[in-house]
Amino acid sequence: MNIESEEKFKREFGARVRARRMELDLSQKDFGDLVNLSRVSIANIEGGRQGIYLHQIISFAEHLRMPADKLLPQHTINELKHLPKDERAFVDEIVREARSA
Repeated sequence: MNIESEEKFKREFGARVRARRMELDLSQKDFGDLVNLSRVSIANIEGGRQGIYLHQIISFAEHLRMPADKLLPQHTINELKHLPKDERAFVDEIVREARSA
């Protein structure tokens, strides 16, 4: 993933988190407390200025009560098709686990 794709991912991911958080009527602070991040971190994530780790995506999805893959921008899923076979298998396994959580 190049820097432009990474920035686009962070912006789109953040927008999806914000939209769902607002649907659930959660403040940034309340959501941050659920996922063990500060309100400032949640604001930065939603604004596309801060990335998160894979395990955090799963935690976000659990607390937003949605499948983790629905938080991922579609172009990111398409880019994953170009990963080497072993890396793609790892990512597929993570996504399967997230969907079943």
